[in-house]
Amino acid sequence: MGFELHRTKDRKQGCRISSTMRVHHNKAQVLKNYLNNSYFNGLCHFETRDVDKAKKSIQRAIAENNDEALYYVSYGEILHHEGNFTQAIYNYRYALKLQPDLLPALFNLGNTLREVGDNQGAITCYKRSIQIDSKIPQIHNNLGIAYHNQKRLNMAISCFKNAISIDSSYLEALNNLGNVYRELKAYDSAIEQYKKALKVEPENPSVNYNVGILYQKQRQLGKAEDYYLKAVHCEPPIADAHHNLGKLYQDQNQLENALFHYNKVLELQPEHFDARFNRSLALLASGDFEKGWKEYEWRFRRDRWKRIYPHRLKGPRWDGKPFPGKTLFVPSEQGFGDIIWLSRYLPLVKALGGFVIFETRKELLELFKDFPGVDRLVPMSFDHPPEFSYDYFIPLMSLPLVLKTTVDTIPKSVPYIHASPEKKRYWKPICQGSKLKIGVVWAASKTYEHEKSCDVNQIYSLLCSKNFDIFGLQKNEEASLTRFGGIEIINLGPLFKDFADTAGAVSNLDLIISVDTAVAHLAGAMGKPVWVLLPYAADWRWFLHRDDSPWYPTMRLFRQHQAGDWSRVIKEIVTDLKKIKISGRCTSGNTTRSS
Repeated sequence: MGFELHRTKDRKQGCRISSTMRVHHNKAQVLKNYLNNSYFNGLCHFETRDVDKAKKSIQRAIAENNDEALYYVSYGEILHHEGNFTQAIYNYRYALKLQPDLLPALFNLGNTLREVGDNQGAITCYKRSIQIDSKIPQIHNNLGIAYHNQKRLNMAISCFKNAISIDSSYLEALNNLGNVYRELKAYDSAIEQYKKALKVEPENPSVNYNVGILYQKQRQLGKAEDYYLKAVHCEPPIADAHHNLGKLYQDQNQLENALFHYNKVLELQPEHFDARFNRSLALLASGDFEKGWKEYEWRFRRDRWKRIYPHRLKGPRWDGKPFPGKTLFVPSEQGFGDIIWLSRYLPLVKALGGFVIFETRKELLELFKDFPGVDRLVPMSFDHPPEFSYDYFIPLMSLPLVLKTTVDTIPKSVPYIHASPEKKRYWKPICQGSKLKIGVVWAASKTYEHEKSCDVNQIYSLLCSKNFDIFGLQKNEEASLTRFGGIEIINLGPLFKDFADTAGAVSNLDLIISVDTAVAHLAGAMGKPVWVLLPYAADWRWFLHRDDSPWYPTMRLFRQHQAGDWSRVIKEIVTDLKKIKISGRCTSGNTTRSS
């Protein structure tokens, strides 16, 4: 999950490590300028957040005395507050032209440069500020932030320590130092700094939130929950803490609790994209397709939207209505399994009229050749958007939404994917065996390796069975395994050029046993008996507590009963395999054998 380190102050700024905007002005300068009523009024209005009046008053002060550097600093602060960083920088630099060693101008210029991404320029300003006055902890703290932004973590640590040495109760620096240690996975050092910060302010929501992150990363979920709850019950509550609580509960299959906290996030931040997306998954897993598919559209507004589909498409979006005489473009998205899973909708789309262009990954092109419902099949380019014309477009995984799918109306026409006759013939002699022929996939892709993969050592009792012919279907580094515990494994994965080859091999096997991967979807879409090993917090599409799938009639689901524990799952599979009589055929998702 994507954790976000939280700031202790100045939350409107976008940095992950906290900063303080201002250092104190020189008192003599301020007192002198208080004699200027316009300037004094401007400061008072700014303190009360009456920005328009503050701006006019400071402008008036500058008109009355355009050689006073401090006026430009205050005007720059107002512009910075408005988000006008370019003009803020101009005013700070003009102030420094008038008074080169004016500390507030240097410090605020550094802050603004850092916010616009010029961390090196910010570092220069902070270093000059320290030369003027080395005893101001905020300067060291913000210098540490700039180094952190450059991934110069050791320099950042040194700066945060300098700030703390000046003020041992400086909450921001303690929190920031803890955040860097957490990033370095120095968890003991991180918790030490967080605990020091909590001694300064026990109810600080940001520090409690960051402690929650630390414990969640260490899988100490009870402690993480405790600190997140502190963060959401403090004032002001942190939306991200509610979000992480929701994800924590979701990963424990507590959907009601997860939805409660996602809803709390949206009360605080209605456009919290990650919360919207994860809320959609919880709704879908609970069977609420009407709300869930609608919320699922937020996937395109997340920071990682390019992982969904690499381009922003132009033109009108299809609304699910008939489109006779028009061209509809359907881009596939996300992983291979997702594409295979929802390609079942394409014939339903075609039945509404018009010309259907389906774009998919190159590894799937041969598999989808002559696929029903597709008039034109095109390869996806990650470098540039489609270069052909169309009247409407609809992403593949938005089809259940526009076609108003419910759990009861899931298209169940299986098989809808077939191996070509050529591929069947090619793989038949390679997949020969006198026993039950089982294809096995135990490792998921790197993206989901931790959650979905089953270590090969954990499936020893399956691979080493003498009652079956085992064929490996791996395509990653696991594919190199050819012997295990003295038993030869016929590994087909290295021979696969694309999914058409995989389909050809699968068509010649009796049973597929797989973790949650594209091969499981492929076998299900082909109507092959397939047993799927699911982690404790399985993907939403498998729902909760079911051992069957409404998506694939020939599929059985074997779920972890405890997070990370595959041993019981393997025992259940081995037990069920022993019930299969060797002389029969594997005929259904229940995989019974007849003599």
